[in-house]
Order: sequence, then C-alpha cells, then structure tokens
Amino acid sequence: LAALPPRALIHPDDAAAVHERTIPLWRGEVERIENDYRLVRKDGKIIWVISSACSVPNDEVTQNHILVQVQDITARREAELALRDSETMYRELVDQSIQGMMIVDGGKPLFVNKVFAELYGYTVEEILSLDSVMTLYPPDERAIVQSHIDARRGGDPTIHRYELRGSRKDGKELWTQQLTSVVDWHGKRVVQATAIDITERKLAEMALEEREKRYRGLVDNSLQGLLVIDTRTLFVNEAFCRMFGYTIE
Repeated sequence: LAALPPRALIHPDDAAAVHERTIPLWRGEVERIENDYRLVRKDGKIIWVISSACSVPNDEVTQNHILVQVQDITARREAELALRDSETMYRELVDQSIQGMMIVDGGKPLFVNKVFAELYGYTVEEILSLDSVMTLYPPDERAIVQSHIDARRGGDPTIHRYELRGSRKDGKELWTQQLTSVVDWHGKRVVQATAIDITERKLAEMALEEREKRYRGLVDNSLQGLLVIDTRTLFVNEAFCRMFGYTIE
C-alpha cells in the first residue's frame, strides 16, 4: 500500500473531483475539508467512504502534510441509493396512474400527482403552493372534507370512501370518489387520498333523480287513480286512495 500513490485508491470517476476539492487545503486556504467518494479495494470491490482531511505542519519540508481520516459508509450509501430508487419507481408509478393521488398533512398538500392536479385544472406546483386543500372544494363542502381528513388521521377506519363535490380552477363543478388511507411521510402520519372522477355518472344520477321527482309529482297530482300491483300493492297515488277512503300507508 505504501508503494501506491493515494490517488490510486480513489475510483477513477471520483479522482478528479476529490483532487479539485483538496487543492484549497494544500494551499492553506482552509483548515479542513470533508468529502464522500468511492474507493477501490485490492480485490476490485468498490466502497463508499466519508473522509475528513486537515493540514499537519511539517518542519522538514515547506509543504505541510495532510492527515486524512476515513470512515466506511458503504452500507448507509447503498441504503440511500436503494431508497432513492424505490422513491423514483413509486413516483413513476404514481405519475402514470389513471387515478388522482394526493397526500395531505392536516389540510396542507404535501404531494399530488399530475392526474390529480389536472382533475382540478391546476398544475402540480400550483396545488403544492396552496396553504390548504380546502380551496379545491366549495365552501359548503369544506367542513365535511376536513372532518374526513381528521377522522382518518385519527385512526377511524370507517371514514375511507366517500363522494365529494369539488371546484375546478375555472369555477366548474366536479364530483370525485375518494378513497383515503393513513401513510407514513418522513416520520409523520398523514392522509393519502385517491380521487376518481365520477362527474358524468353523478350528473346522470342527479338528472335521473330529478326526472323521477317530476314524474312522481305528476302522478301524485293526477286526478286519476293509479295502482301498480302483482301479488300485492306496489304503488298507489293519492287520487286512488281518496276514491276508497284510505291513506297510502
């Protein structure tokens, strides 16, 4: 080892950067530097280290020596890289999802995917800049939204699927079905919501309900008695009941 120049141990891809960062120390411009980089073992295995280097006076020559302390951080670095890779994969999966996804702490949005943002007519950056996700819902819906978030974060397993009326950035109304769960976000318990656009279905249901109300109003106000039966009475209107002196019940 003594026969090798120190630079021979440094991974070729890191050698130039380490040398560049060491120059100020050689020149006496700084007292200490810290680096993390890769070293190559005799058997060819690559290890990650963090080093702390300082200048040590040398009476025999004009240039000082450099004392380098090295700590092996390979396990930590590999864990960090694995975590980064898993986060990258998770983000890619989430961004490519056909469902909108959002993570909130209380009411503050911490994460949204592109689908969720586009659902409400915003960019991802615009939603993340909001102080509260309540902006995405009409005023008469906000108390319900907040109660669902608080209950879910508080551990209530029953509050996990519900339908919400939302407000797009352009003012248009939309309906979503949201499924919520509690997840860990950098050590904090937060709520993750998955949103599915059900606007078309909801509008169709509301239109059908309105038609049924109008139809029932016409039937109930009819001068003719109407009766629907099979083996029992299924429906009867007020006019029929008045003919025979009964109530509908």
